[in-house]
Amino acid sequence: MAPSSMDNMFQSYSNNLRWQLETLGQKKLKLEAELGNMQGPMEDFKNKYEDEINKHTEMEKKFVLIKKDVDEAYMNKAELESRLEGLTDEINFLRQL
Repeated sequence: MAPSSMDNMFQSYSNNLRWQLETLGQKKLKLEAELGNMQGPMEDFKNKYEDEINKHTEMEKKFVLIKKDVDEAYMNKAELESRLEGLTDEINFLRQL
């Protein structure tokens, strides 16, 4: 019995699907390899990013502490200048007596 045209079409369609499946399998392997190659550098960048975030946070904390010290020093300076002015006025007053 000779194969019918329907059998030929089915065989052709089946062969095409096998070829597509094989092509997709090859693409999958290629993409998996690329993914494996990218995961290492990506993990390195992630770790570097986290380190930089931690350094940034630490520097912000140090900045706040330094700013607090500078503000305190400025307030002490202002208080000392005020006391100096008061003492200078008192000395000038006593000299005039």
